Amino acid sequence: MADEDLSRIRVSGATALPAYVAAAGGSPRRVLHACGVRAAELGDANGWLPLDRIMSLFEAAAVELDDPYFGLRFGATIPLQAYGLLSYVVLNAADVATALDNLARYSSKLSVNGAVVDLTVVGESARMEFSLGTTRADAYRQYAEATAAVLCIMMKALAGPDWRADEVQFEHSAAGDPDEVRARLGAPVRYGARRHAIRFAAKYRNRVVATADRGLLPVIEKHVRDVVGESDEDELVSAVRNELAATLCDGNSDLEGVAARLAMSSRTLQRRLLARGVRFKRLLAETRTELAKQYLARGGPTVTEIAFLLGYGELSAFDRAFRRETGLSPTRWRRQNAAPAKPRRPPADRRT
Repeated sequence: MADEDLSRIRVSGATALPAYVAAAGGSPRRVLHACGVRAAELGDANGWLPLDRIMSLFEAAAVELDDPYFGLRFGATIPLQAYGLLSYVVLNAADVATALDNLARYSSKLSVNGAVVDLTVVGESARMEFSLGTTRADAYRQYAEATAAVLCIMMKALAGPDWRADEVQFEHSAAGDPDEVRARLGAPVRYGARRHAIRFAAKYRNRVVATADRGLLPVIEKHVRDVVGESDEDELVSAVRNELAATLCDGNSDLEGVAARLAMSSRTLQRRLLARGVRFKRLLAETRTELAKQYLARGGPTVTEIAFLLGYGELSAFDRAFRRETGLSPTRWRRQNAAPAKPRRPPADRRT
C-alpha cells in the first residue's frame, strides 16, 4: 500500500454499488458526491480506497434510498468471486478450516488493509470476528452488516446450504426492525457487542469444500504467501508483486495501473522502488517468470493458456521472455521440471 499507515480496501466489493442505487430509484451521483468518491475510482475493481470512504459510501446509499437494511440487501448481491486472489484461496481450499485460516491470514493483505478477521474455537463453538478498524461503530453500521451478509453467504458456499449461524453480533446499536435483520441473516442478532462476530457450530470446520477447484490452488497459495509479506521482502515491493500477480491476466500490469491501485503516482512509485534498488520492469519480469515456472511444473494448463494467464498477447512473446529469463523455452523447461506423474496402481488380481 501507500507509505501512509491508513486502512484501505480493495474496491472490488463496491463496484456495483452505483448501479444498485440507480436500479433502486436513487441518484448514484448524489451518493458519490456525498462521500468524495469519483465514479472512476469505483470502476477499477483492483484499485484501493481509504476504508472510511467506502464505509461512508454505504451509509450515504442507505440515506439516499431511505433503506435501513441497505447493507444487508447490497451485501447479499456481492459475488463471492469479487475479491480476486482472496476469493480463490478461500473458496478453493480443501476444507472449511483451511478456507477460514486463509481468510484470516490473507484478508488484511489482499482485501482490507487495516481490518482483521480472527477465528477462535472453544469446545463445540466457533467464533469468526471481524474488525473494521474504527471506534465509530454506529457511523458505519451499513458496511458492517453488508460484511456479515457476505460472510454468511461465504459460509454456506463452503460448508453447504444447511450451514446456519448460531448468532450474529454487531458492535453498533440496533436500527430498524431487529426481526428483519434476523430474517435476512438467518440467525439471532445481538447488538452492542465487543466485536462484530458470527458464531457457529465448530463441526462445520471439518467439512470438505465440495465445490472447490483445487487444480491450481497450490500454485496460487504459494504465490500468495510469497507476495503478501510472509518473507523478508520490503512491504512496498511485496505490494507491487501482489498487484502484478492479481492483474497479469487482465492486462492491467503496467506501471501506471499498479501505481494507481496503490494510491500513488507512477513517478512516486518508480522513485520509491529505485530507493530500494528495484526497477518495476525487473519486478514484472521476475513475477511472470516465477508464476510461469509454477504453472509449468504443476501441469494442467497448456503453454498457450499460461501465456494468457501471464498477460502476454501472443505465445511468441511469452516464449521470448521466458527464454530470456531461463535460457529454455517453456515447453523444454516443463519437460525437465514437471512434477512426476503418480505411478498407476496395478490392476487388482481378480482370480479366485
